[in-house]
Amino acid sequence: MKLRLTILVALTMTVTVAHAQTDKAAIEKQLIANEPALNGALAKGDTATFFGLIDKTGVGVDNMGVTKISDLEKIIPQAKIASWNIDDTHVVWVDADTAVVYYRWTGSGTVMGQPVPSPVYASSVWTKRAGKWIVAYHQESIQTPPPAAKK
Repeated sequence: MKLRLTILVALTMTVTVAHAQTDKAAIEKQLIANEPALNGALAKGDTATFFGLIDKTGVGVDNMGVTKISDLEKIIPQAKIASWNIDDTHVVWVDADTAVVYYRWTGSGTVMGQPVPSPVYASSVWTKRAGKWIVAYHQESIQTPPPAAKK
């Protein structure tokens, strides 16, 4: 009897872990797909799709400083993105309801009349709120060449 109970508990734990890993893989796939959806919406000026995936109380940090997500409503119409691409995408889990998606972005265009830097390394903090995954924080860093070696 004790052996049966031990086997039953072990099987239950195995099924639970396998299910959690499957769910995590599906969520990662969804989050990785959401990043191009956000970028495409920005490039098209599609604020409905863009803000459907973003926490309006969040912030973004880039070479211009800190931007409240709510301020993007005024900035998005001034974005003229001619081309863009995302590659080298990865996901790091913080906990069951928070993941960081990071990647390299390349592209061309302007925002508020200024050329967009390319490439940049970006990361978005995705969090699950009310059953929906949304970006609460986004960061971009311009790629710069390494310092010259000292002679």
